[in-house]
Amino acid sequence: MRDLLTSGTEFNGLICGNDQIGRGALDSLARAGVRVPEDVAVVSHDNWELLATQCTPQLSTVDNRYRELGRMASQALLRMMNGERERGVVTSPCSLVVRESTLGA
Repeated sequence: MRDLLTSGTEFNGLICGNDQIGRGALDSLARAGVRVPEDVAVVSHDNWELLATQCTPQLSTVDNRYRELGRMASQALLRMMNGERERGVVTSPCSLVVRESTLGA
């Protein structure tokens, strides 16, 4: 984050790999005097509610629905153990949880 802030690169959005990184980005931006979401919008992944809702501003995040993904994976494993073949691509829906770190909040 420090390298990005000192590089002179202009940016107005940041996508973080998880909520812990998102929280760190919010803290770094605040220390640098960058206003979130007015200057830079921040979105992360995981929707770890305890972390995302205790940030200032609250962190917008993608809910990857890991519980549902785990359920789908275990069902597929059971089917394969019973001799069934899994075909194609399996998708798991996700959703954006909009909070204060993006202008849409």
